[in-house]
Amino acid sequence: MNSSNVFDIPEILNVIANNLDRSSQFKCLHVCKVFHTAIVPKLWKLIELHPRPGIKRSIPSVAELERHKHYIQDLFFKLSSPEYLQLRGLSQLSLLAISDDMDTLDEVFDKTLVDLAGFIIAHSPTIQSVEIGISSYDSPSTPRILWSALGQCSLLRKIYLVGMTIPAESFTLFLQVCAKTRHLEFQDLHLPSWPVYPQHNEDHVSNGSSDDFVFTGPERLILSGVYSDPNPTLTGHNWGMMVRHFCNLKYLSLRERDVDRYNALFQTLSKEPWTLPSLQYLDMSLTLADDASLAGLIKQIHQLR
Repeated sequence: MNSSNVFDIPEILNVIANNLDRSSQFKCLHVCKVFHTAIVPKLWKLIELHPRPGIKRSIPSVAELERHKHYIQDLFFKLSSPEYLQLRGLSQLSLLAISDDMDTLDEVFDKTLVDLAGFIIAHSPTIQSVEIGISSYDSPSTPRILWSALGQCSLLRKIYLVGMTIPAESFTLFLQVCAKTRHLEFQDLHLPSWPVYPQHNEDHVSNGSSDDFVFTGPERLILSGVYSDPNPTLTGHNWGMMVRHFCNLKYLSLRERDVDRYNALFQTLSKEPWTLPSLQYLDMSLTLADDASLAGLIKQIHQLR
């Protein structure tokens, strides 16, 4: 009579491996070959190439990443370690998260972003989420090549940007990428160049689209500290006109304490014709605005949940 081992069942091993913390997973690598085979893919699924506060963890070398690259799905690293941008062939890469502060970037920033664009293009068939966080008072400009690379990611679903400037020469490519991306989150984002949106022409937008800018992809938008002009009222108007083109938007979060900016944004969004028929969720937990502007917006949202 043949006896079977419970650990020969992949589903059971998978449940065990998923319920172990990282330290326990490392210990189980040495239990037996079966455990080793089941746990190695779990250990290399998410790779953080910079230590987070309070977490002690060794950083894998480029050679180690090369050996296990076919397991990596989520990759977090700093731009101050550009050697990792030379990796290729991460066949399961889904999430790419990059962060750094300007103290480590200075004049090499633009070259590093060019290398980053090459990395993104090489993995464009699989990347679904991109997060770029730059801690800087003076936001670094994002070159056209980076937006061109993101435009090649056919599965891209989320973009999260912190502390970036979109220069005039990159603005159209930036809009094209945003137009097809489901989840957009912008924090401390500076857009110095905008299409000409007449402040008093309510017919400029009709049914959520225009010949130049049509955003059918975005369903979720989070804005926190966004700028386009020293005049906060004009900034709010510009963002309001842009959001009016997000015709399939379902979730809108506004996190800003500049009253003038968001009064202008609310008033612009509320104008007739109403162009956001799918909007259901509105998060303004950190936003200050006057009651009249807020009431005008809420009145338009017939499907508010």
